[in-house]
Amino acid sequence: MSKKIIFFTTILIVGSVIFLVGGGYYLSKELAFPEIEKCKKFSFWLKSGAVQSTFFINGLVKEISNRTLTIVAFTKTGKKGLVLKFPIGQNVSIVASYILPEEASEKEVKNKITIRGGKEYKLGKRESKFEDIKVGDIVFLRLALRPDYTLEVVSVQIGPPDLLPTRE
Repeated sequence: MSKKIIFFTTILIVGSVIFLVGGGYYLSKELAFPEIEKCKKFSFWLKSGAVQSTFFINGLVKEISNRTLTIVAFTKTGKKGLVLKFPIGQNVSIVASYILPEEASEKEVKNKITIRGGKEYKLGKRESKFEDIKVGDIVFLRLALRPDYTLEVVSVQIGPPDLLPTRE
């Protein structure tokens, strides 16, 4: 009787091993690899440089240290959100917006902004430099997604100070 027990135990163990190895291989092949392949394909496109993704963040400048801005980012509804730090490279384009008089020609107008209450302002832009950014300014940062999955600031626009509430 002990030979029968050993035989059935051996068959049970061998069958379990075959089931686990075969089932595990099947599951990993059917479930995990397609997701990994999708990630690899997406990664390939990012690394290729063909995909040029840019993002925008705007917020209130909280701190300036060396060439790094600490901003309190605004949400879509205008509420204050995350506190974020962004290094600003030497070659980053920096422009400042300013309010134009109502009679300004359309040639001078670079943008328009409407504030709560529906009042519309015409905006002009001028080249600026990092030193012109002050704590309390509202800035609009354009960020690029790099192939190594990091974000880099490619341009900064300083908001028109005439529209800002009292500085914090």
